[in-house]
Amino acid sequence: MIPAGIHTVGEHLEAGTYSLLTKELPVRRLNSEDEVYMNPGGMGSVSLSSTDVEIDTELSIKVELHEGDTIVSEHPVVLEKD
Repeated sequence: MIPAGIHTVGEHLEAGTYSLLTKELPVRRLNSEDEVYMNPGGMGSVSLSSTDVEIDTELSIKVELHEGDTIVSEHPVVLEKD
């Protein structure tokens, strides 16, 4: 789980392919283009606040994060490295 905030790929997490388990992942690419991955079946931030919630990895989408990309999120994000 990545807490809300600004996180740089290569400094705060490894580059690579991940499964996104939450609803969205806003990414600013190294070339300054913004991309938002949307996962309609993902968990919302309210679900993450409950300690009883089980993470369903089948409701995930694949995302590719590259060295220098920046994640800027107002909510915690759950990623699983492939």
